[in-house]
Amino acid sequence: ERGGHQAKGEEIDLEALWAALEHHVKQTLRPELKIVFSTRCSNLFEASKSSYRAMFQRLGHGPSKQLSPATVAGHVTPDIMSSLLKGRNEQDPVGFDEFWRLAEGAVRDGIKQQVRSTVKSELSGVLDSWRKRFFAAFLRADPAGVGTALRRDVAEALRHAPELADLLFFPDQAG
Repeated sequence: ERGGHQAKGEEIDLEALWAALEHHVKQTLRPELKIVFSTRCSNLFEASKSSYRAMFQRLGHGPSKQLSPATVAGHVTPDIMSSLLKGRNEQDPVGFDEFWRLAEGAVRDGIKQQVRSTVKSELSGVLDSWRKRFFAAFLRADPAGVGTALRRDVAEALRHAPELADLLFFPDQAG
């Protein structure tokens, strides 16, 4: 037995096979997911900064376009508001530069949390879809649904599964 898979001609546990495939996919995608995470965070961070700057320009008073903390509170999350109020009089108006200096970390943390959750959810949805497609193919190798099948039957089921044609490529079937 090697990595949860058994010698040629022997039974394969289909749940263990899927778990190994899923693990391999996650490991393979890790570098790409880091790039997706980083790119999304950067884009959202810049968009947030621009949006907050525009809010100060649109709603601010006086030449320095300051806002009262009450006005700011109506446009930001509680975490950002908490960062803004630390170490300053909560009645004093605030301009964009001071707001951003105080709130930047909370904005960055909130974006990271949101993007991490979204990417995990997207990956989970894709893997769930793939799992259903693989198990539809596995049923051809295990029509009784006992959860195991002979290695050669699993291989044949995967090779000829129309639901996996866009996921699996067999070089000897090319052309």
